[in-house]
Amino acid sequence: NNMRNQKLKDLRDQLKSSSRIFLAGKKVMQIALGRSPADEAKTGLHKLSKFLQGASGLLFTNLPRDDVERLFREFEANDFARTGSIATQTVELKEGPLEQFSHEMEPFLRKQGLPVRLNKGL
Repeated sequence: NNMRNQKLKDLRDQLKSSSRIFLAGKKVMQIALGRSPADEAKTGLHKLSKFLQGASGLLFTNLPRDDVERLFREFEANDFARTGSIATQTVELKEGPLEQFSHEMEPFLRKQGLPVRLNKGL
């Protein structure tokens, strides 16, 4: 989680003179924006609420649209996948000894559907 926070902090630092980034859960963000014209902070702001799903982030900036789109195209952070992520590459394990895995991994590999056998407990 620290890496994710660091990448976001780097982005915030890069944009601090021109922009603000707000992160919050869906309900908190909807309350902040307003869910209807009656409770919105500025006219039309409640319309954003319907686009929010899960944890959301909003970028408020005075940068031109082209600059923002370029910035996000160029901003990339490699990170470990979390459970439920879609794989970006195929990993093939050939039959035979799997030296890259310790014997403690056997139950996990078996649970993933791999036919696994320990040789002499190793």
